Amino acid sequence: MNSEFMIMNDMKSRVSTLNSSRESLESRRRRRKTKVQTAQCRQHSADSAVQTAQCRQHSADSTVQTAQCRQHSADSTVQTAQCRQHSADSTVQTAQDDDDDTTQHSADSTVQTARCRQHGADSTVQTARCRQHGADSTVQTAQCRQHSADSTVQTAQCRQHSADSTVQTAQCRQYSADSTRLSTTHSAQLYTTVSS
Repeated sequence: MNSEFMIMNDMKSRVSTLNSSRESLESRRRRRKTKVQTAQCRQHSADSAVQTAQCRQHSADSTVQTAQCRQHSADSTVQTAQCRQHSADSTVQTAQDDDDDTTQHSADSTVQTARCRQHGADSTVQTARCRQHGADSTVQTAQCRQHSADSTVQTAQCRQHSADSTVQTAQCRQYSADSTRLSTTHSAQLYTTVSS
């Protein structure tokens, strides 16, 4: 009888240990759902995500990640393989940031540089190897097709647009809601905001 009693106690102990292990595992799984970081990725915050070239990430409110595209946030955070940027009101800065006019930003418009593509909540911007979306539209094709609620912009080497203004960089075609403006030359207009 003592032997049976010991066996029963041993079984109870094992079941208790197994239940504790399950609870611990579930707890770890829940934590992983809200914060992801790989060996070469160091980042995360509750309301936005910023990541580097070899980073896979997400935050609690949305997740976007493709093979060579790292970006997301509910309030506008975008970054590509050679682009490091984010802020709640749209700030862009590239890895090769300098004082020339290839790096710029504005709170009410979408701005992009030669190797940096970003968006606000009302427009969609993507690069050749980047697929991402904003709150009201989603566009992605082989080498960049994008649009926003009130206009469409798509060319072979053009990635950008916003609902209230359009900014373009070298080799970019652009368009606004009330008029069509196509520019293939490099001029001062390339970095001029065009408001509707």
